Amino acid sequence: FYSEVVGNIEKHVRDEGIAVELAGTNNQPEVEQRLLATILAEERVAGIVLISTPGPHHFEEIPTDVPLVTVDHCPPELEGKCVSITCDNFAGGHSAAIHLASLGHERVGYINVPYGSPHRLEGFRKGFEEHGIELGEEWVMTLESAWHIEAEVLSFVARLELTALASVNDMIAMQAM
Repeated sequence: FYSEVVGNIEKHVRDEGIAVELAGTNNQPEVEQRLLATILAEERVAGIVLISTPGPHHFEEIPTDVPLVTVDHCPPELEGKCVSITCDNFAGGHSAAIHLASLGHERVGYINVPYGSPHRLEGFRKGFEEHGIELGEEWVMTLESAWHIEAEVLSFVARLELTALASVNDMIAMQAM
């Protein structure tokens, strides 16, 4: 998902003669803050595309005259100050739950990450609730890391005798397979 977003941004701004500087933070707000400070200190910023995660941030350093676009998640402190491109995470989770429930699954686990969308999980729970199935906390596994999760996932599935598994995003789903 993110590589496609970045690739398309780069393609379109390149036609305008603008170079893209890409920086990753590994979901660490303190790294994000340092990188923003470094980039803004250059005083050659034409705009910022921010792919951020939920959590504490310090975006007050971004000048109001710098165009800002957020992708996938708009931190509350930036609402109204930027263009935000997001999906309906609640509807996505809800649709996934409705689909799995319609197939007869009642023992479904959900794999989450600390920076995952709480709205997606909320929609997932609501979809099962509408089918009379409660998705308790024991049915949700929150991973500390998105790497090398195979043993954790296998243990989760076996312990709860799950018939289906959903995840907060595609990367986690691919790792779980």
